[in-house]
Amino acid sequence: MSAAAGASGTGTNTKTSSDNSNSNDNHEQQQQPIGSLISSTPAPQLIPLQPFVAWCGVLTLVYSGWPTSIVSLKKSIQSRFGGTLQPENSGSMFPKSTLGCLRDGVTLSQQQLNGLLELCSATKQRWAQHQHQHQQQQQQQQMNVSLQCASVILLSNRSLSQYIHRSDIPFLTASAAAASAAAPSTTIAAASDDTKSTATKFTPSPVVVEIDSGSSQRVTAVLSESGHANYLDCVNKPGNRATHYTAPITNQKTESTLVSFLSSGSGSASAASGGGAGLPERLSQALSEFRSSVDKLLPGCYVWFPDSSLHVTIRSLA
Repeated sequence: MSAAAGASGTGTNTKTSSDNSNSNDNHEQQQQPIGSLISSTPAPQLIPLQPFVAWCGVLTLVYSGWPTSIVSLKKSIQSRFGGTLQPENSGSMFPKSTLGCLRDGVTLSQQQLNGLLELCSATKQRWAQHQHQHQQQQQQQQMNVSLQCASVILLSNRSLSQYIHRSDIPFLTASAAAASAAAPSTTIAAASDDTKSTATKFTPSPVVVEIDSGSSQRVTAVLSESGHANYLDCVNKPGNRATHYTAPITNQKTESTLVSFLSSGSGSASAASGGGAGLPERLSQALSEFRSSVDKLLPGCYVWFPDSSLHVTIRSLA
């Protein structure tokens, strides 16, 4: 059995065309295996570290490292399905969320890159100061992201602003909270004009804040690459511009991925629509300030993804 669609979740799919129906049926038939691994994984928390200019000029939100519960989940998936999965992509080996990308055809000069890197560094310092100032008041988690569920996605585009199918699987503590409370309500969230998904409202639950040391070291190594003399060449590599993320995927093979949305349970619908908790208020404000600063520095260069589609990729499945 392939792990590509191996999840059990609360999301229910509305088939949109005969082209998608077979892949959706296979997805639903193979839901249990990965779902059982996710539902036994303690609910983690991501600690935002800084924005970062990745290869191809992609702007990302980088976290301090993978929580130990997610590292264990990754190992369990590899152990159980390693023979049917491709090796994990390097991009999901350290935790990040893609905030935006360069418009088609845009490249950066060394001066522009330097300006972006300085902005990222200054933002990191402001965030660290904020966390320190509020630590004594036990408000240091204001910018941290509590992940209530993981989602198996059949992709429609790579920004996940649209998808063919979504299955939400609560993490362990969310499941325990839901079991002792009334049945959760659901809302239908429009993913696109012809795609719908049911998203579940998850009850906030205690979270595990324990970062894997190896993952933290990997984050440090990735961030250090921006200091290399030839990093501008990496930033200006072709690909991963706006069309790559926002255009419909036309591959014959259906692509599947395991993610966790930053807005719990909201997927491609805004939190205001009732689909779940939104971003932490302080983090949402900080990201808005960062986007505005980038647009002021490099007007018209970047395309931003909506908060509702922001996610962290745990690993690709197919």
